[in-house]
Amino acid sequence: MNFRLKILNLLHWSEQYTQTDMVYLAKGGFWLVLGQIITSLMGFFLVIAFANLLPKETYGTYKYVIGLSGLLGAFSLNGMTTAVARSVAKGFEGTFIKSLWVQLKWGLLIFMVALGVSLYYFTHDNNTLGIALLIVGCTAPLINSANTYEAFLNGKKNFQLSTKFGIVSSLVCSLAVLATMIIAPQPVFLILAYFTANAAMMVFFCWRTITLLKPNRLEDASAISYGKHLSVMNAANGLAFYLYGPLIFHFLGSAELAIYAMAIALPEQIKAVFKNLSSLILPKASEQTDASINRTLGRKMTVFLLALAISTVAYIILAPFFYQIFFPKYTVSIFYSQLYAISLIATASLLPNTVLQAQAATKKLYYFNIITSVLQIVLLAAFIYWWGLMGAIASRVIARFANLFFSFWLIKN
Repeated sequence: MNFRLKILNLLHWSEQYTQTDMVYLAKGGFWLVLGQIITSLMGFFLVIAFANLLPKETYGTYKYVIGLSGLLGAFSLNGMTTAVARSVAKGFEGTFIKSLWVQLKWGLLIFMVALGVSLYYFTHDNNTLGIALLIVGCTAPLINSANTYEAFLNGKKNFQLSTKFGIVSSLVCSLAVLATMIIAPQPVFLILAYFTANAAMMVFFCWRTITLLKPNRLEDASAISYGKHLSVMNAANGLAFYLYGPLIFHFLGSAELAIYAMAIALPEQIKAVFKNLSSLILPKASEQTDASINRTLGRKMTVFLLALAISTVAYIILAPFFYQIFFPKYTVSIFYSQLYAISLIATASLLPNTVLQAQAATKKLYYFNIITSVLQIVLLAAFIYWWGLMGAIASRVIARFANLFFSFWLIKN
């Protein structure tokens, strides 16, 4: 008990410097960080398997389909998760149930688009990608809607249950893909394992969340509309993010896409650890006034940027050792990965961006998502044309720092 009291006192003492509820951050952050560390480790072992068990062309094709599914997902109602978390934090738990049905109905559009792309590949005698897109079309609507259970749990600040569900889900999906890699290492079977396992886990834990916590029937009248607005904004952002894989695949080839995917894999795992902060910030910020949030944002940004800078320098130093030990076939990815790691510092943009979401600053969010997405797409197209794979990496680094500066400027203006 004395040790626990000392920790609490230390956290309260640090609040004068961080201007943050450190007890809440430590309690919720413990579960989120624990979950992310475990899932990142599973992802790390899976990347090792991909790097050592599969040819570059097979891995590149697999990542290409994942990229296509991301492009399709850009047109889903993915902004509904933020709207649901915000509403649930205010006590409107029935918004969660309503959003599920809205997203499922919208998912029919995703299915039809995937079917159309699938038929395109079949008519061009590419049965592998044709079948893969059919799998994506059948499972993506379920995944995109059922994963809203995480937003409900985050809105309830039940990070412990969210973490437990997330760990089990990641473990099952990773084992399914790993087993397929060993038994039937073809792109179609890998896609089937990945998407069916994800769909099954999301649906199961969504059902489990509803039966365990029994959401009330209160609905936020503005939540669905706000979620649709966020989805429109996210569509441009999703296009910019997931366009990299398909463009590299078509212009540079599947092997180059594998090199690119391996270069960004570890920095993205590090980014995911920090990105979990948005799950902590959103429900808390939704309960605060705009003035109180803006008053302390500058200091929080400074602390966050310092932590990100230290992590970036450490990664750049250690990256060559990691690749030589775990990814000996991808040593060509080392420099690309070190360059890409610089963009980790720009992850600090999630703080002002999450605050804008909590404030439901729809107009500013439109400005942010559309302007930064157009910039990213223009940079990507131009830089790949001029400098190939190096250009793809450089465009992402520049675009992320543009996101950081623009999001902070929007908060202050």
